[in-house]
Amino acid sequence: MPRARIFFVVAAVAFLATALWNSLKPLPAGTHVASLPARLSESDIRPLEAPAEILAHQLADIDRAAQMIVIDELPIDRPVGQRLLLAKRRRPNLTVVVIADRLDEAFGGTPREYLEALEQAGVIVARTRLDRLRDPSPLYSALWRLCCAWWSDPFDEPPGGLRAALRR
Repeated sequence: MPRARIFFVVAAVAFLATALWNSLKPLPAGTHVASLPARLSESDIRPLEAPAEILAHQLADIDRAAQMIVIDELPIDRPVGQRLLLAKRRRPNLTVVVIADRLDEAFGGTPREYLEALEQAGVIVARTRLDRLRDPSPLYSALWRLCCAWWSDPFDEPPGGLRAALRR
């Protein structure tokens, strides 16, 4: 019985230490950046409700962009991707950045081939490594990190596989 108790105490300490560290660890360089606040009046704010209205707004914003476009929304709709490619062709000096993570690809989001096609057209696809950030749900994440994360790297596993399903 003492061995079981020792194992339980060691497992509990490892679990709590992992949860604590991954919720308080220092952020990677360049991720703790703050910009100046922008004040908006009530008349500047208009809620968008219908998906078609949101898409039309996105396409119009892409057409108006003069220097840079940053998209942190996955999956990327086909019309948005096509408009990004068209904007890049029209204005080669336009910087277009798409923020992506491997988890989205594994969950049936924007396919890897689609992101690679954007890269070939000159779009910067910034793939994030979310494991370097703090955990949003430390209790679940600690269990994942102790049991599964050490044998499952989202950058090496094929989308739709067993490891991707477990990660989900």
